[in-house]
Amino acid sequence: MGLWWVVAVTTAPSSPAPAEPAPAASADRAEQPGKIVLGPAARGRAVIVSEAGEVVAHVTLVPGRTTTVGVPAGHYRIESEGRRVAEVEVGAGETIDLARPPVLAAPLPPPRVDSVSSSVSSSVSSSVSSSPVPATTRPRSLAKANNWKRVVAPLLSAVLPGGGQVVTARPGRGMAFFAGTVGMTLGAARLWLSGDPTEGATRGDEGASQAQEAVRLGGFIALSGAAALMYVGQILDAYGGAVGKVGDGVVPHKNHVVAFELQRSATVGLAPSQPQYGQLPDYSLAVMGQVAPRVTVGASDLSIKREPDRGGVLVQGGLRSMYRFYARRRLWLSAGGGLVVQGTSARRQVAAVDPADIANAPDEGHFGAFGYAAFDTRIFVLDRWALFVVPRVSLPFTARRFGRDRTVPALATTFELALGGAVHF
Repeated sequence: MGLWWVVAVTTAPSSPAPAEPAPAASADRAEQPGKIVLGPAARGRAVIVSEAGEVVAHVTLVPGRTTTVGVPAGHYRIESEGRRVAEVEVGAGETIDLARPPVLAAPLPPPRVDSVSSSVSSSVSSSVSSSPVPATTRPRSLAKANNWKRVVAPLLSAVLPGGGQVVTARPGRGMAFFAGTVGMTLGAARLWLSGDPTEGATRGDEGASQAQEAVRLGGFIALSGAAALMYVGQILDAYGGAVGKVGDGVVPHKNHVVAFELQRSATVGLAPSQPQYGQLPDYSLAVMGQVAPRVTVGASDLSIKREPDRGGVLVQGGLRSMYRFYARRRLWLSAGGGLVVQGTSARRQVAAVDPADIANAPDEGHFGAFGYAAFDTRIFVLDRWALFVVPRVSLPFTARRFGRDRTVPALATTFELALGGAVHF
């Protein structure tokens, strides 16, 4: 519909429906908006969506009361908890009465002794159902006209953060996304460039303290990860704005069977050079299945990394279990832990005069494992797409390798920050 309609939602005790207008007022009625009446035998939260896919109104229903939503003539559907409840066709000046829609049904309040009101309401309901609105009143052209936004909005946000929000008539949100993404990116770049790889390498140069270096790298990890999450999130939000899935219109897919996750975890650890601390990143995949309500179990931390100096590769994988103890609207909170094992193969580095001795040297393998406890904070941008932040504490039982010859010693407790995205099916 181009722009969202501003609707007036009124909540009041059940009252008689208006009488049929006189023939003389037929011309004025053609210009009047229609009405969708929900209740009094309904409860819960509902969303009214136009045929073009735009959210017209969010309604909270209270048993015993009616809620009236003014809408322009057209075809609408009522959704609740991500499910389609009903579809209605509203004509100009017409009132559609949904006293007890499926799914939203609630026990009827004690009946009022008002036979006149009941008879009038029944007559209005029957007149509405017996007078269908011509198909020409459906805004099919608007639905086709808005399809381009579903493609253009996310693409524009990918090129210019916040651009897709401007296309979907949310310029303030777009400016916030642009300022946040660019600001955090510049801040992360400033922290990264402030480090000097030759610091402390010359005589008399003490270099930065261990605390200063750890804080600098920790700030870089947090800012760079937050900038990446905001960049991906504003692309998904741009698509949501184009299809009418924003704010309370986003209904998380609680009954999902499997979730695919991509994450980047990073920590600060000892480095074999100056400065003494370095960033240790770890990119991995996870496939998590919901085996019971709120409980997920699956394969996690799946990755393959190169170790150039050792001439081999590092293969990593593990098991994770999480329990979702909070799920309200778009926010999920979970806690749990996992166990990860690592295996490497690399050629032993030996000093030999004869090249044949090097060629025949035995391979040196490595096996390691570490456990961790995690706290998952997840927010849904779309019904099935979520972004998460997972701080976790890891304990390596053996030396833990991060690839590219970066290692954390055994029994060195490590605090990590993992960020990523997930899609739920």
